Amino acid sequence: DYAGLLANTSFQEVMLMTASLRHVDPLGLNQRELTAFFLNVYNILVIHAYAMCKVPTKTQRKAFFATSKYSIGGYELSLDDIEHGILRGNRARPWALYPQFSSRDSRLRLVTKLVDKRI
Repeated sequence: DYAGLLANTSFQEVMLMTASLRHVDPLGLNQRELTAFFLNVYNILVIHAYAMCKVPTKTQRKAFFATSKYSIGGYELSLDDIEHGILRGNRARPWALYPQFSSRDSRLRLVTKLVDKRI
């Protein structure tokens, strides 16, 4: 019940804490920590976005994952950026021709080298 989450005070506190992610330096994390950090951020962002915007329909999914974002350590990161750019080693999305981050994108520094095939 995502709508019910919005009224939950614990959930509201977690959402307030996500604002502090802009001050986190993910570059200071080792590879295992970086992977764990972004897995957790991805999951909370999905829940947060579902609660705020509702679960997207099939036709809305592509835009939903491209536009739901957090500011983390000075980087604007969407769900697609986290999933395909960081956690999947900057692989292209299944329908895309190019990697998530271009060769000049400063977010390449965040790409984990420990790509888990289950992600």
